[in-house]
Amino acid sequence: ARRNIDTLQDLYDNAPCGYYSLDASGTFVQINETSLQLFGARREDLIGRRSPRDFFTAEGQQRFREVFTQFMQEGVFGPEEFDLLAADDQRRRISVTATALRDEQGRFGRSRTVIFDVSELHRTRTARQAINRQQTLMLDNELVGLLKARDRHVTWANKALERLLGYGHGE
Repeated sequence: ARRNIDTLQDLYDNAPCGYYSLDASGTFVQINETSLQLFGARREDLIGRRSPRDFFTAEGQQRFREVFTQFMQEGVFGPEEFDLLAADDQRRRISVTATALRDEQGRFGRSRTVIFDVSELHRTRTARQAINRQQTLMLDNELVGLLKARDRHVTWANKALERLLGYGHGE
């Protein structure tokens, strides 16, 4: 029996995702090692003392306040991303998903919250969006006419080509 408990504890603490529980005030009541690493903090500094909102940017703190009460009523949240300002001075982007654990009377007891570090995904997504904006500005300019064709039919033309040929947008 003890071996099974140790195995379950190991699975919980070293899961590839962070896991924690919050009480009705939004304070940590349980947290695994993966979450502690993401928050850059020690268990004794968090349990019963802090909230994840303490580690969010001002925008994330505002969003947490908006959704936590609603979450306790509805019982589900996310996935939603937050910028995390960890205690070890690392900045991370995390994805948060939660469900509520309720007592027999249906009252909120605690959250079951899962978090993933999506920092690299967020950086890649942001870089791709910037490249797409630059490409759009470069291709859809007013000086050089460009078009894209398939089987001798125009599938895309920029503003300059439409103006040079006397066509309206999309004609």
